[in-house]
Amino acid sequence: MNKKEFINATWVVSEKLVSIIGLFFVTTFVAKYVGPSIFGQISYALAIFQIVQIISQLGSETLLFKRISQNVFSGVKLIKHTTKIRFILYILISFPVLFYFLLKSNGSGLIFIFAACLSCLFLSMDVYSIYNDARLRSKINTIVNFFGLSISLVVRYFIAYFEFSPKFLAIPMVLVSLIPLVIRYYFFVKEVDCFEFSKSKRERWRYSRFIIGAGSLTVISTISITIYARVNQFVLNVFCGDHYVGIYNCALGLASCWIFVLYSFINSLLPSFFSEKDLNLSIKKIRKINLIVLSISVPIVIIAYFFSERIIMILYGSQYIESILLLKLLVFATPLSALNFVATRVIIKYSNYKYLAYKSLFILFFYFFSSIIFIKEFGYVGAAYSTLVSEALSLTLANYFFKKGFILQTHIYTKI
Repeated sequence: MNKKEFINATWVVSEKLVSIIGLFFVTTFVAKYVGPSIFGQISYALAIFQIVQIISQLGSETLLFKRISQNVFSGVKLIKHTTKIRFILYILISFPVLFYFLLKSNGSGLIFIFAACLSCLFLSMDVYSIYNDARLRSKINTIVNFFGLSISLVVRYFIAYFEFSPKFLAIPMVLVSLIPLVIRYYFFVKEVDCFEFSKSKRERWRYSRFIIGAGSLTVISTISITIYARVNQFVLNVFCGDHYVGIYNCALGLASCWIFVLYSFINSLLPSFFSEKDLNLSIKKIRKINLIVLSISVPIVIIAYFFSERIIMILYGSQYIESILLLKLLVFATPLSALNFVATRVIIKYSNYKYLAYKSLFILFFYFFSSIIFIKEFGYVGAAYSTLVSEALSLTLANYFFKKGFILQTHIYTKI
């Protein structure tokens, strides 16, 4: 990595580390208060609202990152055209989801479900963090997230100090995503204010059509991946109930909470890959990213595997002791997921959105049916087995048909 990429990656790691610390401070406290069953309801609701969030984004995350990396002015125009579409779609889709939970959930869980809805709305609207990442200015994101987290933790402290009802913890859950959005929006508008944008309806339609056109294929993939990441929660909810959704979500959160480190280095190196035109150099750059992912993953996986019991007992307590075996299995799925994230960006660089859509749908159906089979056979532990098998398939065979084995070449370290 060159100096600029390394510094940016370090800031991204710092940003995500701040977010993860905040997640543990707020989420673990909520989990201990409500217990596995209600925590399972909250996790189930959050999983659904995250799908709503992805649908409202229309797959524009990677499109924006790619466009800003190549042309800042065009990327800013794309941002301006995507925000209204995101907001309208999120509101329209979230109403029936909220109505469903109004009928299903009790008073205690319902407050946190509304908080999850608002938090995902603000995350959906926060396209400005993508702008900073693509410009290799993740330092701004880190400082802003730290400020938002600090305010949220202060609110949490006062709730505990004055012994308010734990239901008020829904407030910091919302503030964690709202405050960074407001601050990033302010600085974004201030920076791009000097740009002169065309107000013609023809241009607005052209950009909107691009978002809907290219995004519609990307969003199929993104929604598939999002549902894929939560299939086990849905299947567990049907076969095992809310309690085991909470148990599984506890292990999944811990097993994947460090993936931000991998994504930080990946996203700092991707702009160089996106701008590279030489095919052989592109392969070398992806190999370098894969090597970094593996180098970081090995020690973390070893630590998480051997200290899983202690980690869960400290953070969640004895009522989540069933999560230990799940954590030992799921931690191996995290590096596989990160490597697949890299492969997906390779496919997007060459604009083969149709291949990505087909691949994602295939993996989604495979994961769904394997989840049913494994959970029926092994109970809640089967959810972890199906995750490992599906991640391995998605990373390897499902990618190797792209561009005559292009991704296979990035996995096999032969001389080019």
